[in-house]
Amino acid sequence: MKNLALILLVLLLLVSTASQCTDSDLCCGPLPCTSDNTLSGKWKLDYYQDIATGATESNPQENTRGVIYTFSDDTSKGSIEGHTLSNSVAGSYELAPGCNIRILGFGGSKVGEPSWSGRAWLTSAEFYHYELSPMRLTLTPENGKARLVFKKVR
Repeated sequence: MKNLALILLVLLLLVSTASQCTDSDLCCGPLPCTSDNTLSGKWKLDYYQDIATGATESNPQENTRGVIYTFSDDTSKGSIEGHTLSNSVAGSYELAPGCNIRILGFGGSKVGEPSWSGRAWLTSAEFYHYELSPMRLTLTPENGKARLVFKKVR
């Protein structure tokens, strides 16, 4: 009987450790929203994800500079600076309750902007729900059809 209990204990330990993920970006869920959350960091747009179907759309021009936004905030209000494939952009935002941000202003020129990166323009006065993990930022517009999924730039 003791041998059976020992075998079961060993099997339980093996199963519990075998299923643990070592890549925190893949296995760990979003961090909880707290009063000290910040979106500060440099983020590159990885893909769009259709909210209804889950289908993803990556940059068709892979070998370009991409869409990179640098968020900087004091856990209350912040600024966004960066570039799309063709243009420089800047804006401001405020962190709102419930893992939301409100874009206070966002702009730049849209000269020669390809359609893929043109969809990365954040809409002023729009609320976006965010999910944040150490290496990923997801912004889902309140009234949109696709979320923006960014990866952290090191």
